Amino acid sequence: MNQNITNETILTALNEFPLLKDMLIEVAEATQAPLELVLASALSTISLLCQPLIDVERPGKMIGPVSLMVISIAQSGERKSTVESMFMGAVRVFVINAIKAHEKELLVWRIKSEAWEARKRKIIKEMSDHPETDPAYKHFENELILHHELKPERPRAFNPIYEDATTAALLKGMRLDCPWAALMSSEGISALKGVFNDFGKINALWTGSTIDVARATVEGCSLNDARLTIGIMIQPQILKEYLEGKGDRARSVGLLSRALVFNPESTQGKRFINKRPINKEVIARYQSRANQLLEKSIQRLRNITEEKEIIKFSSSAAEYWTESYNNIEYELQKGGKYERSKDHASKLSENIARVAALLHYFELGNGIISLAELKSAEKIVLECSKTFRNEFTFMPNIISDAETLHAWLQSNCKHSPLFNWVEKNTVLYKGPGKFRTISKLNPLLDCLEAQGKITVDYTKKPVRIILKHNS
Repeated sequence: MNQNITNETILTALNEFPLLKDMLIEVAEATQAPLELVLASALSTISLLCQPLIDVERPGKMIGPVSLMVISIAQSGERKSTVESMFMGAVRVFVINAIKAHEKELLVWRIKSEAWEARKRKIIKEMSDHPETDPAYKHFENELILHHELKPERPRAFNPIYEDATTAALLKGMRLDCPWAALMSSEGISALKGVFNDFGKINALWTGSTIDVARATVEGCSLNDARLTIGIMIQPQILKEYLEGKGDRARSVGLLSRALVFNPESTQGKRFINKRPINKEVIARYQSRANQLLEKSIQRLRNITEEKEIIKFSSSAAEYWTESYNNIEYELQKGGKYERSKDHASKLSENIARVAALLHYFELGNGIISLAELKSAEKIVLECSKTFRNEFTFMPNIISDAETLHAWLQSNCKHSPLFNWVEKNTVLYKGPGKFRTISKLNPLLDCLEAQGKITVDYTKKPVRIILKHNS
């Protein structure tokens, strides 16, 4: 991938969003970190800020969340933490202050709860002093029912940010306090070892589905209208280990397929000290908008039943989104761009809609998504799609197994102009033992074919695996 072309695509796409573009350029120049890494942090932060406030309506009256799952692959020393702090610093300060205010609210709530409990005990005592047939008993019973309705409600804490949490802790925090959470980590190993492994729950949160948990050892939990942003930055080797262990399953259940993936070229070796001053005005404008959205989220937390705003497409944007959807669908065919990543392709159009709604709302607030804004979001998501297909089309264990199979094929083929093929059935009956099933063999053949090492000739019966002479 040509990094200069990717950077130019990103900056061109952000022409419709000058506030964000100015901040993106400022952070990239101040930190000298890769532009893609900066964009990844920006998107995950904006997702955190907007997910409590809006949903997006796609053509066909399909309304859903705007929450994103963002994975950034970067080596140690790429200034991941520095970039993250420039976007998330103001958010974390706001959350700290909100938690301090919540501690005072909790103190008042506890005092009121104690008084409520004392009154409850007194009413029960007065009830017990009368037989059930006594009219006075019925009087105190009614008073107890009315008193129950006056029970002080525990104030919710605005604490949406998680870095290292179990699934149970995350769900409990979302139920008791803020139902709109963000799993944010500049060292993503904790996320991959923790919450990220509960595929079903993460998928449900991404789609906005209701989650019910009922276990003997865990307090019952039901979450409605919950939202979860994931923004993790991870080193390549750690990601490789995760993919080798659980990548196939994460793909099969659709978790990784939902991600926007960034893997920028390193800027190390090009980051020279300069005396460039920080543009405080740009940062102040960004922080002001972030604080506006955080204040709105606090207000909605106090009125949890308040409806979110629905962000819709303009007529021309809706028409274009439908055309884009159909183009992606067409590429699922054999030989198409997404032939080997159908799971990923099936989420692309929704991610385009989500990114468009987020960028529009962060930049402009209410209103409709224009055609130009939608095209900008499409450029960003399709750049991420290229990275996804480069990194995740074949899991590391498939690549390793494919190399083993290729070596076996080479040793069982006579390399000549007349004979350089093996029947597929031969591999199934005589090949390496762990590859002797269709479900195991087909992905390996796909991998070798994508690498240009073989072709599979389905016109022959039995099917032939043909080795390329240069392989």
